Amino acid sequence: MDKVIHIDSKLFRNYVFFKLVKPLSYVPADIDILIDANEIGKVVHEIVGLGYNIAVKDPYCITFMKGGSIIDLYVHPSLGGMIFIDGGKLLEHVCLREFDGVEIVSLESYVEALVSAAHAVYKERIYTLNDYFTVKEWARKETFKLAGELKCISALKLAVEINEAIGRGFIEAPYKIPVIIWAKLLVQKMISDPLTKLTSKNLVSSIGGKRGLKLLVLKFMRESY
Repeated sequence: MDKVIHIDSKLFRNYVFFKLVKPLSYVPADIDILIDANEIGKVVHEIVGLGYNIAVKDPYCITFMKGGSIIDLYVHPSLGGMIFIDGGKLLEHVCLREFDGVEIVSLESYVEALVSAAHAVYKERIYTLNDYFTVKEWARKETFKLAGELKCISALKLAVEINEAIGRGFIEAPYKIPVIIWAKLLVQKMISDPLTKLTSKNLVSSIGGKRGLKLLVLKFMRESY
């Protein structure tokens, strides 16, 4: 049975949800919320007030859990504390959407396409069918422009290449990005993006920890989410 996501409707009125609304129907594994750094204290207090407990705390992401419900609260999309997209820039591209009959604040579709590509390439190293349809349906010239500004153009180009290969039947989704390509793109990101370079020390530190090492091994070994 698919996992059912349900969180208090109070959350839907106040924060920016991303990676939630997609061009096809699906049940997300968790709820991702993006906020301004100045709001972090207030938002954490409100989520804890709804009965959630802090499960994991990284420099730019806090994971909350309550039963089977998971909320990831982001200031910046990041990998082990290394920022790969400037969350503040994403917050400049928001709109109102409907999710499960509730009006929410979300990212524009062309931004969701970039987030999906960057998240799959830089963080997960796995490109899913969900990523395929999101990039296929929502990527447009604004997506490429923003990708250039946020130094994520390599991830977006790879996503487009993977889409073409999937569309022609050369590969299947989920597609596991080869380690050599993943490592190369991460290094390029650190070199080209000052924000990624500045926070790359967090990734190095996290790998040295027990949890970070476990996650790294998982990225090398797993075949899907």
